[in-house]
Amino acid sequence: MADSRHACPASTVNEREARMPLPCTIDVLLVSGNRTYANAARLALGAQGCRVTTALDGASALAMMPGARFALLLVDERLPDIEGPQLLARLLAQAQDAHVIMLMTETSAAAVARALDAGARAVYPRPAAASGLAVIVRREASLDSPLLDAALIDELRVAIAGPDARGALLTRFAGETQALWSAAHEALVAGQTQVLATALHRLRGATAGIGALACERRLASLAIRVDGPLPDRAEWEACRALLEQSVEALRRVLA
Repeated sequence: MADSRHACPASTVNEREARMPLPCTIDVLLVSGNRTYANAARLALGAQGCRVTTALDGASALAMMPGARFALLLVDERLPDIEGPQLLARLLAQAQDAHVIMLMTETSAAAVARALDAGARAVYPRPAAASGLAVIVRREASLDSPLLDAALIDELRVAIAGPDARGALLTRFAGETQALWSAAHEALVAGQTQVLATALHRLRGATAGIGALACERRLASLAIRVDGPLPDRAEWEACRALLEQSVEALRRVLA
């Protein structure tokens, strides 16, 4: 399996994206030594459907772990009693399946490497506004979505009888998405935001209709940002790779 750990550059928070509801309810532990920021973040994430627990230091965070089932851990790099990377290993010992995001003020290559080596799945510059955390959570939630919607795939297998008919469906899907991706890429390079928005919207509809769940959610994250900063190269390539993975997975399950 490819290593999904990543560091993300600072970017302007798109306010429209910050207000979009999350695709599902997420249990979040936010560890920050700044009480004002933690309270603001709890309200911002709670308004998006997260169940948020806050801890103001490492000891408090560790005390909350037994019996808890946090899907996402947001951890500041510096805390009053411990460095963030040191805390990560102790948190992950009690929540091995949690998706950990390190929020950093120093984003040098060495600092990012320390965070990833400690177990962070992603590293982000800490947003100045707490509303920016909702954007980060939404993007990371899309990465943890199942690749395919198993229930919809089962429905398609029943509704479309025979491997030949399912193969024809997949061929149409692969051709359509390839053409739409090419159009979106050309629009991105040219800075044509409206054309890009249209292509991404159609791509999202195509992936949703065939059960490519993770790709559809990643496309949703890109699509709602076209009225703000355009996707960077890393985000764009990650989405393209996810689309290719989805096509290959669909070939296997619809055969």
